[in-house]
Amino acid sequence: MSIGTTSVPNALFDLHLRSLKLAEIKVLLVIYQMLNVGDKTALQCNWLSGKQMQAKTGSSRRAISSAIEMLVQKGLIEVIDRQGNILREPVRRKGKTKLLFRLSPFLSQKGE
Repeated sequence: MSIGTTSVPNALFDLHLRSLKLAEIKVLLVIYQMLNVGDKTALQCNWLSGKQMQAKTGSSRRAISSAIEMLVQKGLIEVIDRQGNILREPVRRKGKTKLLFRLSPFLSQKGE
């Protein structure tokens, strides 16, 4: 992988791209970038604030929240709080300033 690039697993393109909306793709790509998927030093999960997500995607809070909800429902990402609790429902994520994001295992595999 070249310096300054982000690797995206083929599973995203082969299995999910057609069913994802633009905001979902943007959010997923930001998560890939922040985790450096495909890099030897890739993180399993990382913190990201709503403001950071807005700045990177150019999307509204509402669009980002909806995208996160759909990505969680589709099983493509998991969202975790500071205590390590998986936040599957939007009501549990509401008002949190920082959320921990993790890709589903089949999307986080390296070397695809």
